[in-house]
Amino acid sequence: MNPDFNTENCYSNLISIIVPGRGPEAVVNEGNGIVSTIIQNPQTASNVVVVANGEIFSGDSGAGVYFSFFPYQSWEFLGVLTNLRRSDMFTTGWPFMEGISNIPSVKIIVVIESATTLLQKLETKPPIDYNKEIARKIALNLFRYIESYNNSNCNSQIPINLPQYILDRWISRFEEKYKLDPYFYMKTN
Repeated sequence: MNPDFNTENCYSNLISIIVPGRGPEAVVNEGNGIVSTIIQNPQTASNVVVVANGEIFSGDSGAGVYFSFFPYQSWEFLGVLTNLRRSDMFTTGWPFMEGISNIPSVKIIVVIESATTLLQKLETKPPIDYNKEIARKIALNLFRYIESYNNSNCNSQIPINLPQYILDRWISRFEEKYKLDPYFYMKTN
């Protein structure tokens, strides 16, 4: 984290952190442009909403949002807030993590940082699109299911003989459609 944070603009009542379905979390001002909260039972927090209550950033700064699982030693980048985008809902993916039920809490910190630093983080480690990963897993599951019929040695059924390139093209098309509309698979025709 950058030690030259804009500290006077970052008070705990100017940042709200909410896990959907719960009340707002108690936010603590740690000083040096950092506010934080502890979220209990991270396995039930598939999304985290972070809100800057007003235009609190200078023109060349924003806020980096980070998390760390108990005992809070290593920090993962979750996303960014700016005056132009003062709130965001971050999909965490925590409920899908192996062993998450053994982790009692996660700490969220919101840190005032320069726009340059935040842009670098967005370019080098963009937040994971968990909705895309879920859609991909659904598509991959269907892909593997159809593929299994190509390899079937079952004498009672005639195997489906689809060339591999058809399956490859289908998964590529799925990914292209997802880029255009992340919820295309929810629409019926």
